[in-house]
Parts: sequence; C-alpha cells; structure tokens
Amino acid sequence: MSVAAAAAQAPQGAIVIGDDQARGAVETIAGETVQFALPVNAGTGYVWRAEAEAGLAVSGPEERPAAPVSPGTTGYRMLSIFLVTPARAGAYTVRFILARPWEKTTAREVSITMTVK
Repeated sequence: MSVAAAAAQAPQGAIVIGDDQARGAVETIAGETVQFALPVNAGTGYVWRAEAEAGLAVSGPEERPAAPVSPGTTGYRMLSIFLVTPARAGAYTVRFILARPWEKTTAREVSITMTVK
C-alpha cells in the first residue's frame, strides 16, 4: 500500500509512516499533539509500540483499517495511530517498534526526531 493510499484513511493531518521509512523529522510547538499513522497487517500478531523520551506524552495505538474493508475480510492492512504531545520546547526522539509481543526480536523500528518550539 502506498503512503498516499494510507493517508486517505488516516486521521486528517496525521503523519503517515511509509513501509520503507526508518527515520523522520517533525517540527511542532509545545502542547500541540502530533498524530503518527503506521502500517501493519491484521492477523499477523505484530503490533506497534512507542518508546519516547521524558517530555513527550504518548497515547495509542488506535487501530483502524488502512482502506475500506468488506465484512468478513481477514488479513487486511491496518493503521496504528499514535498521538504524541510534547510538554515543552526542545529536541526529542520517539521510536516506534513493530514486534510480536511473545517474541524477543523486532520486525521494524522507526525513529522520529521532534523539534519543539
């Protein structure tokens, strides 16, 4: 699925992380919530989790289909939506990690640098 196709189903204004993206950078202001949408396949057991530095409040993930889905469909693309809110100005890193909870290895990691004014 392309980033453009996923963006059509992501919340308005969300930053959609592409399948091959490992890094990114965002500028924002203190107190403003930034939404990130990360792709995952339903039914595989993989889930995204976030690790953030002190000063960043993170909630999520909220899962939603990445495209309209017919009832009874299995194994479709999903978007995991995270909300990240910086408390104060500074430079921060938030890492999104894709893994199966019962495994020790990770399938993918995405590191986002946030510059907060």
